[in-house]
Amino acid sequence: MKNTNLFVIAILLFLGFLFSSCSNSSDGGAQVQSRPDVALNASVSALEIAKKMECGWNLGNTLDYPFCDGNYPCNYGLSAETAWGEVLTSEQIIKTGIQNGYKTIRIPVTWFNHLVDTNYTIDPQWMARVKQIVNWAIDAGYYVILDEHHSVHEEKISKPLQRFAGYIIRSGDETESKKFLEAIWKQIAAAFNNEYDERLIFETLNEPRNIGHQHEWSPDPNSCDECKANVKFLKDCNQLILNVIRASGGNNANRCVIIPALCSGLQPALDLGLEMLPTDSASGKLMVTVHIYPLDGGNTGHYSHHFNDTTKKSIKSEMEQLNQKFVSQGIPVVVGEYGANRKAYDWQTDQPIADYVVTYQDRLECFSYLASLAGKYSIPILNWDADNKWGTGSNTINRKTCSLVEPECVASIIKSWQDASAAAPQVAVDKVLYDAQGGEGTKVTTNGRAAYWPLDAVVDLSDYKYLDIEFSCSAGSGKELVLQPMSGTQIGGHPQGRISVNAPNAANLIMQTKFGTNYGKYLDYTTNPATEVAITDNDFGSIQVFVQDSENGYNPVDGIDIYVKKVVATNTAR
Repeated sequence: MKNTNLFVIAILLFLGFLFSSCSNSSDGGAQVQSRPDVALNASVSALEIAKKMECGWNLGNTLDYPFCDGNYPCNYGLSAETAWGEVLTSEQIIKTGIQNGYKTIRIPVTWFNHLVDTNYTIDPQWMARVKQIVNWAIDAGYYVILDEHHSVHEEKISKPLQRFAGYIIRSGDETESKKFLEAIWKQIAAAFNNEYDERLIFETLNEPRNIGHQHEWSPDPNSCDECKANVKFLKDCNQLILNVIRASGGNNANRCVIIPALCSGLQPALDLGLEMLPTDSASGKLMVTVHIYPLDGGNTGHYSHHFNDTTKKSIKSEMEQLNQKFVSQGIPVVVGEYGANRKAYDWQTDQPIADYVVTYQDRLECFSYLASLAGKYSIPILNWDADNKWGTGSNTINRKTCSLVEPECVASIIKSWQDASAAAPQVAVDKVLYDAQGGEGTKVTTNGRAAYWPLDAVVDLSDYKYLDIEFSCSAGSGKELVLQPMSGTQIGGHPQGRISVNAPNAANLIMQTKFGTNYGKYLDYTTNPATEVAITDNDFGSIQVFVQDSENGYNPVDGIDIYVKKVVATNTAR
């Protein structure tokens, strides 16, 4: 009996140690020491990073608790981390995902209910706790997405929007919303800058929308004036946040930033395409995000269905459209959330949802299929990893035991993504052909149509659709500058994608032309009359440079200095 008691005590002590090391090995928000500055590799594009991000998970229902007492400014404090019912986050919980094949972690953070004064100051203890968890993730080897999450919150938002209560994408509340977003992002950008390399990625907003509007989750800007205004205001907000991030300098000047459409919806993103993106001072550093819940409507437990041919066809179409609208244009896409509950319950009645049908096999087949198409197009996918009080949520990581809930399912998803990615054609990243690196550039003086800016050697641009040519010039009014990339020999060859601009009196202009077989045909003026000739090669050797008098017969103008500053081959349309 005595030995039995000792054995039981030993087991209990071991289990207590195991539980402690998994879920409670954290100080819950102690001050975090500064990290040494690290270099960010600005030459790595968002497309290259997306390919490395692969599959991942969200630290859901943890730092993103969205409620307060309605008195603002509001500071819920560190207890918000466990208010959803999740355990306190530990370093071992964070490590569990990457130890089982995940490459990316998204850390959703709510900020509006952690303000300590009327200057929108974020609670230093809260910021320290967020930094601690981000640091664990970076040190574990993840790509880390840090966002603004739920400050457009579920509780009733007064109209007009109360000061310090967050933001809302709604007409009439633009001023307060922008004040809030600018203030918190200045603080986030200051806290997360030179200590973090390109593996830290910012996401401007999560599911930004007009709470309570009839089109909250299905914006219809073509027939709804308010929706149209919301689209414009969201773009303004994304631009504001991006400007704040870039203005903070340091590593943030070239950090990747993820941009959502209204409600982080797939259809709103597809409807807008590249028009949804803000203007960026950095090159090739923007990503687009969408949320996709193909089995479980918004992960709510409602509108559930089995994985069938209709669902399969829908996923295939969605991935192909995302590739067409964004990835093929040089803008990577991140599926920031996907998932489905194992069983569904109604939070209000505390009862199971009787018609919920999603099975393990549905999740295994559906998400493996999603992963195979996402991998084909280098689209990272992140499971919405959050349990519920019944232990039947959409999480793949058991945070109490630091283990996978369904290891075979996770392994299948990861393998499907990786196999598809390995088999897919490589996406060409921007190729810098010349860069004056801040200097005035190479001078070309016009001489009829005989002046050329040459490359050092002819290059094959088969993988690229466009050339971006940055230059400076002061030609004067009534003049037209023409830049015409040339194929074949280093000087001359047949012309490609002529581009021109009137009165180019500016220090830095960028003009873009299609190139090579993507351009199609050109007019050969050596014949009389000129004949249309198909372009059959993608060799680029030089740029023909001339200025013509657009007011007097388009005759060439000699003696104009043009400074070529940068030439980049790209697949991103301007």
